[in-house]
Amino acid sequence: RMAQVDTGGLGAPDICVLGGGFGGLYTALRLSKLDWGDAPRPRVTLVDQQERFVFLPMLYEVATGAASCWEVAPPFTEVLAGSGVEFVRGTVAGLDAESRMVRVTTGGGEGGGEAAERLLPYDACVLALGARATGYARVPGAEAHSRQFYTLDDALALR
Repeated sequence: RMAQVDTGGLGAPDICVLGGGFGGLYTALRLSKLDWGDAPRPRVTLVDQQERFVFLPMLYEVATGAASCWEVAPPFTEVLAGSGVEFVRGTVAGLDAESRMVRVTTGGGEGGGEAAERLLPYDACVLALGARATGYARVPGAEAHSRQFYTLDDALALR
């Protein structure tokens, strides 16, 4: 059983999970399935910039055409269906630990509609923002003679 999250007696706690990679996604799903005993079941919100969870170990199969995008990168809404976890597609613009609010910018990208700001309250916040390849351009000849391979777009570019 999970320890109770202090909500100041205001009911079900809000848990924000920031980042939808392996760590964030599986944390959100596990939180939604935990036995909370007599405590109210928390509201779990997963925030990620992308609309799809990318299963990184299978990216090469997208690049070779052995797998389709939906097999390797299903939409978060499908992965989370029936779990009770709310998905918010957006970029974390700020986190105020004192007021316990996460500021998220939603929309504004390709097909994302108007950019808007959304405030998400939290009683507990999980930071699972993942990794990003950096320093690639600093390696002499790397940009001219190789290509990065870490995203769905990278895999599609190799097809």
